[in-house]
Amino acid sequence: MKVGNIVDFKKEIKRKDYGLFFIIGEQYSQKNAIEFIKELKKEYRVLSIFVENASELPALLTSYDFFSPQKIFLVYQYSQYEKSIKKMIKDIVVGRKFNKDYKILFISDKMPFKFVDSPDTLIAEFRAFYESDLPDWIKSYMRKNALEITDEAISLLIFVYGNDRDSISSELQRFIEVRDKEVINAKDIIMTGGRKDAVFQIIKSIYRSDIKKTLSLFYYLQEKDMLIHLINREIIILSIIKASGREDALKLLLKMGIKKFLLNNYFLLEKKISYAKLVSYNDEILKWEKEIKTGFRTLETGIYHIYKLTKGRKL
Repeated sequence: MKVGNIVDFKKEIKRKDYGLFFIIGEQYSQKNAIEFIKELKKEYRVLSIFVENASELPALLTSYDFFSPQKIFLVYQYSQYEKSIKKMIKDIVVGRKFNKDYKILFISDKMPFKFVDSPDTLIAEFRAFYESDLPDWIKSYMRKNALEITDEAISLLIFVYGNDRDSISSELQRFIEVRDKEVINAKDIIMTGGRKDAVFQIIKSIYRSDIKKTLSLFYYLQEKDMLIHLINREIIILSIIKASGREDALKLLLKMGIKKFLLNNYFLLEKKISYAKLVSYNDEILKWEKEIKTGFRTLETGIYHIYKLTKGRKL
């Protein structure tokens, strides 16, 4: 059975008790799907499998635990496992040799291996969520919680977080919990503060090659992975200005939903940064993002790449 959105996924889970899941695609929907299963199967013990403990999975899948007979296995990073481990896992899954009291969830960007659909398998392929879809989603998210949000506030959220619905929902959740006003505007988004301020201070200190301040701010930043996305977004905006010139860039960036009052700082900053510098920043961000996705530790990896971004040389 295949589904393509979170609503159909939840309906199908309630309709039938599946044992094997392939949860593919957009991360926000993946997390939503996982949390729904965990809530529905509260009596199950949840085990997360990554590269580091992948070698344990074949034995775990075929064993019986008297003290904890029902388990949910969340299988991440399958493509990074050793070939022999991947083969054993695939043989167990395809041959249905795993314990029938277990639920196995493969979580990845694409199908981990070729698989013939079967009655006890649910494949969820969540499509990428584009920035053009976000305004309606944000409005719907807030209206479900009896709140309204202005278009300017929505534009600012998208500017800061792009299509990262995890970060956007976390930001919105604060207004939902506090409920001190019925309509959220751009000033409220700016005033909620701390972490975005810290992020933009980090970006400024990178441009100024202030390694001490950059590392200090990064160390205290709670959502460190968000920094990758924001630096990349800044690079894109500055590159558009470099390539198009002020007037054409202004028209293009306004079409992208970036408000005019946010653009002046970029026009000033663009004059101080060379195109070659932007290219070097982009190369470093791509390396950083790849390492995070393949399981490198966020703090250590961040320190390494921030040093390279700020100092502009190899360690």
